[in-house]
Amino acid sequence: MEPARPAGAQELELAVGEVAQGGWCVAREPGGRVVLVRHTLPGERVLARLTESTARLARAEATAVLEASPDRVEPPCPHAHPGGCGGCDWQHASLAAQRRLKAAVIAQQLRRIAGLEREVTVEPLPGDEDGLGWRTRVRFAVRADGLAGLRQHRSHEIIDVGTCPIAHPLVNEAGITQGRWPGAESVAAVISPDPGERAVVVTPARTPHRRRPAGRAAGRAGRVRSEPGLRSAGRPGGQNAAGGQGGRAAARTSGRPRSRTRSWWPGAAAG
Repeated sequence: MEPARPAGAQELELAVGEVAQGGWCVAREPGGRVVLVRHTLPGERVLARLTESTARLARAEATAVLEASPDRVEPPCPHAHPGGCGGCDWQHASLAAQRRLKAAVIAQQLRRIAGLEREVTVEPLPGDEDGLGWRTRVRFAVRADGLAGLRQHRSHEIIDVGTCPIAHPLVNEAGITQGRWPGAESVAAVISPDPGERAVVVTPARTPHRRRPAGRAAGRAGRVRSEPGLRSAGRPGGQNAAGGQGGRAAARTSGRPRSRTRSWWPGAAAG
C-alpha cells in the first residue's frame, strides 16, 4: 500500500455522505477519489483541508461549513476542532445525532463483516444524561516539559486541554493537567464511581536502549540485553492499575528489570 503523505494546504469543496468508523464521514473528489473528512456531518457541504493523501484515498478536516446539517451544534469543548484534541469525534453533533451515527457505524460493520442486517440502538451509559462527564478512565500523555495533556488527532503533539468535559468529575478533580510530571510518559486517572475506588497511575518515560560495542557483543548475542523498557504493570490497556488512597505498587514485566507505578489520591497532581 502506498504510504500516506502530507497534503500541504490544499482545500476542496466537498459534499459529505455517510458516516464511517473513527469519526470520519465519506466524500468524493470530482475525479472519484474517496476523501475521509472529520468535523463534518452527513449531508453537509464543507470546505475541507487535506491532511493526508494517497492515489486512492485522502483524509481531510472540515475548516468551513457551507451548508450545515440540522444536527450540528457548538462543541462544548474548545479543543474539539480541526487541529485540536483527537479525543472526541462527534461533539459538533447533537446528542441524539451522536448516538444515531454510532449506531450506523455498528450496523455497517455487522453488514460488511458478518452479512447481518440488524437495527442497532446506542443507549446512554449510567450517569450520561448530557453526553458529558461519563468517562471513568483517561490517559494523559506527558510533554517534555512535564505538562500532561491529550494528543492532537493522528499526531504526537500534546495539547494542554485543562479540564476534559467528557471525563468523570472525579477524573478532573485529580488535577493531573494542573501540575507537572517530570520523567513520566503518561499519567492515567482511573475511577469507579459506585464503590468510590480511584487511582492515578504514572507510567515512567522509556529509557533509550544502550547498545554494546560490536566487538563485545560478537558471539554473545543471546546474552545482550537492552536497558529497561519501563512498561509499567499499571499501564492502561488491559493490565491492572494500582488502586487505593495512597499506596505504591511495583511490578516486574517479562524479561525486564523492575518498573514502578505510583498511585495516590487526593491531591494527585505533582508539583
